[in-house]
Amino acid sequence: MKIIEYRHAPGLAGLFLAQMRNDPRCLIEFVDTLEPGVKKTAKWVMMISTQFGCAMGCRLCDAGSLGYFGNLSASEMLEQIQWIIRHNPALNPGVHPKIKIHWARMGEPSLNREVLEALKRLRKELPYAGIMPSLSTIAPQSPLTGAFFDELIEIKNEYFNAGRLQLQFSIHSTDDAGRLQVSPVRKWSLEEIASYGKRFVDKGDRKITLNFPLSKGQIVDETVIIKNFSPKLFLVKFTPVNPTATAALNGVAFCWQEPPPAIAQKAQNLKRSGFNVIISPSLPEEIKESTSCGQLWSGKLRRQTQTMIENRKRDEACYVNHENLREKTVSWLSKIHQSRRHVKLCRDRTWGLLIVDMQNFFLDPRSPAFLPASRTIMPNVWRLAENFKKSARPIFWAAHTHSGEARLMSAWWRHQAPSSSYWSQIAKPLEASPGQIFEKYSYGALSSPDLTRAIKAAGVDALVIAGVMTNLCVESTARQAFDSNIATIIAADAAAAMTEKFHLAGLQNLALGFSLIEDTLTIIKRLRQEPPLEKKIRMAGQV
Repeated sequence: MKIIEYRHAPGLAGLFLAQMRNDPRCLIEFVDTLEPGVKKTAKWVMMISTQFGCAMGCRLCDAGSLGYFGNLSASEMLEQIQWIIRHNPALNPGVHPKIKIHWARMGEPSLNREVLEALKRLRKELPYAGIMPSLSTIAPQSPLTGAFFDELIEIKNEYFNAGRLQLQFSIHSTDDAGRLQVSPVRKWSLEEIASYGKRFVDKGDRKITLNFPLSKGQIVDETVIIKNFSPKLFLVKFTPVNPTATAALNGVAFCWQEPPPAIAQKAQNLKRSGFNVIISPSLPEEIKESTSCGQLWSGKLRRQTQTMIENRKRDEACYVNHENLREKTVSWLSKIHQSRRHVKLCRDRTWGLLIVDMQNFFLDPRSPAFLPASRTIMPNVWRLAENFKKSARPIFWAAHTHSGEARLMSAWWRHQAPSSSYWSQIAKPLEASPGQIFEKYSYGALSSPDLTRAIKAAGVDALVIAGVMTNLCVESTARQAFDSNIATIIAADAAAAMTEKFHLAGLQNLALGFSLIEDTLTIIKRLRQEPPLEKKIRMAGQV
């Protein structure tokens, strides 16, 4: 673990941004904090992460807007705790009265079974009476989480009995539709949570917290709580929805320091029915320093969150998707009908496949250069590659990378993919072989001398071209090929651009004077009628 950012908020928290696994994409936040007004020697709070991002996508949490990129190991979770302890040499965990370790900064704990291993190791490595783990969950519905919660009971009884483990369910609403609106995944019903509480809470254990972070208009019917839950097993907590970037985008942020009258009345009604009720307001200093749940404090992750939010909107507005790709392709071919040439290119030519810029820079939704349509065309690019591979035809991959030599590209485009970085790599599902990948520093792939030499060495004089972007790199490459007397076919449904207008414009330009334009299945059918390179060589040797 490498700490790459740190901020100290006097009297409130120390905030850490850590890089894990020596991978710049594996970032997590964890927080060394305390409750305002409570001395750290009396109550010490740590907030640690369990996942890179979060898979739940809650409409009020920035960690969910990052997306989900994997689980942390037990060792990586414990490393966060040990780091905070080392960062506080004046505090002795062995004699501290209360160290609350809240597994809630980033991630849904119940989707990571390593959390259970970390809990067992925590008890062995820090066998102190003051250690109190606290898990916060929305209780997603899946066989994995069912097994997780079953084992959590066993771990609680063996390692953290007598009230030394705290469990919190974030409910958000007593209305099923409202719960789904906040967290768009299937979750345990209120009845299932109530039933689990009967199994979980034993004599001397802490009550389970039912947390209600309330946005405006969110329904909380206290009679539903009273009907479903026992005050002997559960307590109720009301909290605001903090002003995260995600909450602001969805219009659900709702901060208050004093509970609104409606919430205060519900709290009184619940107290009269025997429930312990906690009112936990938004404190200005906590919001300012981004120490509250749902917030991210580091500039790096905030920018990544904003990028993810913007890319999600672009994805939703994308001109093509998996459902309408075929229909769109028919429309594109129809619109360029007047420009399309019908030259017989296949005969007596040796065909190769050139795939342009299908790299993480354009396909990963974390990238500022994310191109939503690139993910839609991925299956067709894969089909072309598999067909060429099976027929022993050459495949070439072009990857756009940043170079100091291409100063004009740097001036034209704000974001770049550094050479040898994750962003310059071909997306993994496409399984490009290293010897087939050629870096380029400009639009046209044939500006790479290594690529042009490889094409010539393979005896290729015709190329099927797929990839991104249709009107920039794909079009420029096809024009270069034409000037080099290399015939080209463009796969209309295996190429993509920023907009449909740009995609169609690129196809029209190419259809008029440079390339044949076909759909993927037609290209595969055409080339199946032509013998592959090895067969041509054998046939030539027999003559």
